[in-house]
Amino acid sequence: MVTQRLAQAVREQLGLGRLLPLGTGAEPLWVTESAAAGALLTDAHALPGLRVTALRIGLATDGSHAGPAGWAVGVAEEEPSGPAGDAPGRHPARSGGRPWPPSALPPGAPLRLAAEFATRPDAPLPERASRLRATLARSARERIGLDLREIDLTVSGLLDEEAGPESTGIADAEVAAESGADGAPAPSRAAGDDHLTELTASVLRAVLEVPGVTRPAGVLGGTGRAVRVDDDGARLQLAVRQDAQVLDVAHRVRLTAIATAGTDRVAVLVTAIDPV
Repeated sequence: MVTQRLAQAVREQLGLGRLLPLGTGAEPLWVTESAAAGALLTDAHALPGLRVTALRIGLATDGSHAGPAGWAVGVAEEEPSGPAGDAPGRHPARSGGRPWPPSALPPGAPLRLAAEFATRPDAPLPERASRLRATLARSARERIGLDLREIDLTVSGLLDEEAGPESTGIADAEVAAESGADGAPAPSRAAGDDHLTELTASVLRAVLEVPGVTRPAGVLGGTGRAVRVDDDGARLQLAVRQDAQVLDVAHRVRLTAIATAGTDRVAVLVTAIDPV
């Protein structure tokens, strides 16, 4: 039984994909690749005559971004290697006491999106590719807040009939990500430390009042870890509404948590984007 639970936990964390930085600055805000891909695919599949068959997001080509001042890139200090696809030796470490999610890409890192798509032969291929590229770029910027510097598209085949939505490998990971979500914050304290318990509950109540937040969604580090407050700071994992701008919600959540917890060592990870 223990082995089965461990295997399930590993599958769920691998299913999250990479942890992608939100925005271009130094704020510790991230979104899981699975959540971002799901939102991008929703917009891409609204385009007629094509179907995205694969989509991945990672560091831009050279992968040499070291992060803003005060952030280090190296091997995670206390956590195992992270989701599949992260380059070995490029996992962020904690710096200056700031709480990192394990194996997250550094804040402000430029990103690259690679997608494969099948298309109907009833329109010029460059036209279809251009529309898809523009849609993905706009959705990444306006709906999520990703700093996409590169978008690489590959034609994977031709469609014989009207294209419809079809899941990709990373989109399927959303199911795994959400399956581990529960609303209970896990105690991250020594026995008898009632202050941290109350502070965790206060932070959870406050961030759930932020417009656009739908629920706590703790999937990284095990279920029940949606809100963790301890002497190192606060780590928040949550889901947001599909019609909200992810970066804006994450930023407001962080400011709310800072005000409630009384520390600026607050990291926010969006693990799911919920339909309205």
